[in-house]
Amino acid sequence: MSRNKYQYLIAGLPDLSLHDEKEWISVPDFREMLKKGLDPDDYEQVKLVFLRYDNENLVNYLEKGKINERLAANYRLEDFRNQEESFSSIIPEDDILPLYMVEVMKEFQGGKDNFNSLTYSHLIAQKYYQYIQENAGEFLRQYTTLEYDLANLLTYIESRNHAMDPEQFLTGSSSLTNHLREHVSRTMTKPPDFDLFTEIICYAELPSVAEKEMKYDELRWRMIDEMTFFEEFTIDRVLGYLFKMLIINRWTQLQHEQGEEKLRRIIRGAREFAISGAEPLGS
Repeated sequence: MSRNKYQYLIAGLPDLSLHDEKEWISVPDFREMLKKGLDPDDYEQVKLVFLRYDNENLVNYLEKGKINERLAANYRLEDFRNQEESFSSIIPEDDILPLYMVEVMKEFQGGKDNFNSLTYSHLIAQKYYQYIQENAGEFLRQYTTLEYDLANLLTYIESRNHAMDPEQFLTGSSSLTNHLREHVSRTMTKPPDFDLFTEIICYAELPSVAEKEMKYDELRWRMIDEMTFFEEFTIDRVLGYLFKMLIINRWTQLQHEQGEEKLRRIIRGAREFAISGAEPLGS
């Protein structure tokens, strides 16, 4: 099957560096550029990326009835409200939100009194992972799995260090995640088909939070380059560029915080949110 080529769009994008001190364009503005420049079917892949922000907003909506309007999400507060109202409609209505979000909202309807944000974040993360595997292209599936694997491995390490049960935090169904589940109650061994294992373990032992996070992002950056090496002008190259922008966006925001403790607090929040399939990269 032939794939759309975006020679002019990609050739016109400036080179990115992980150590860029500022963004050449905001994430929302870049998204609008892609909306205008991509084939509608390819732009649907971009929307799948930004569902990460909708995941965060769904948890906020269920807990507080509000969302973070600053996030570059696909859906507005009105969309969440209309979706919720449709459940009580006499005449069946088409869903506004993706099916996995609808399923979560329906489950919430039956258990509002027992709401737990961590539990629902984990549920959304699980469903989002599966949604990506069923609806995304090859690059987006692979990169999402990489991010889940990284988050799961780090969560596994941290939970074991604090005498917590790692299994309740593991999300997804990759070979690494299944390997970690098999080693919850015994000594973890290197998985046979996850080449990044030793590298990540070494980074996790670094004393500085900032240094560790930079190493993780350098790894992400390198893997994006490897995954898109032969995708010269395709949507996968565009998505790789978008993910690099999100990484830079994250560090741009972190630069506004000063001191190791503030950085540690932000990263801790990011790690907790990682189980919902995203990082709070902002808008």
